[in-house]
Amino acid sequence: MATVNLAPNTEYLLVARRRQRSIFTIVAIVAVILLVVWFIIFSLQSSLDNQIEDSRGRLRAIESEIARLASIAERIELFEGRLVGLDQLLASHINWDPLLKEIERLLPPTATLTHLTTQTTDGGLEMVGFINNLDQLSQALASLENEPQHSSLFSSARLTSVTREPVVDSVSSDQIGERYQFTVQFKYNPEVLRGL
Repeated sequence: MATVNLAPNTEYLLVARRRQRSIFTIVAIVAVILLVVWFIIFSLQSSLDNQIEDSRGRLRAIESEIARLASIAERIELFEGRLVGLDQLLASHINWDPLLKEIERLLPPTATLTHLTTQTTDGGLEMVGFINNLDQLSQALASLENEPQHSSLFSSARLTSVTREPVVDSVSSDQIGERYQFTVQFKYNPEVLRGL
């Protein structure tokens, strides 16, 4: 079929319209692409903002947990310091039970103690008491000195003073006997009694 061109330069106008339409189409496609890209960027930004806000919330929770744990750690350090102090105290503590049992084993049953003084630095012990039979005390002290197989905490014993006193009946005021006040000094190793 034959076409008749009734208007001159209409082909130019048709091409221009096609170009215009293609430009509008391209602009519309670019605008749509830009809108899609903007929407994606906006979505990513809002997602990142939410993640940042969540991270800040978790960071605040972690910081509060750290603050709580710091107070617990401080209490633990103070407790450990007290344990060190207790360890030092226990290391320097002297267990008196073996010493008192040794005194009880060494002294005759008729002896009565009235005063006991000890020095933990040099291992000196001074004992004051009463006994009815001074020979029993002398034999006990001699057994400590003269028998090497006699195991004792005491390394030496010395009778430093003896005073004879009359025993008076409290009702009749008559003398019914006599007793001896004695003072004995012992030497022992205080390190043996530490940490028991």
